[in-house]
Amino acid sequence: MQQMKRDREENERRAAVEERKRDREEEKIAREKVRQQIIQDRAERAARYSKEKEAEAARLKEEERKRLLKQAEEAQAEKIAKR
Repeated sequence: MQQMKRDREENERRAAVEERKRDREEEKIAREKVRQQIIQDRAERAARYSKEKEAEAARLKEEERKRLLKQAEEAQAEKIAKR
């Protein structure tokens, strides 16, 4: 009778240990999924920022080109007016 009780308790302990192992593994997998999602979010944010930065640089370059063109036209007009 006592042997059966000890065997049952041992089986319960083993089952509890296995369940804890499974729980830890599930938590580990869940943490890794969260880490991967964070990495992906950061990469997407960086790509979006890079595109925005490139667009802003292109806009500024175009504005500078227009400003220089206008300046050249004004200088040309001034030169003609002085004649």
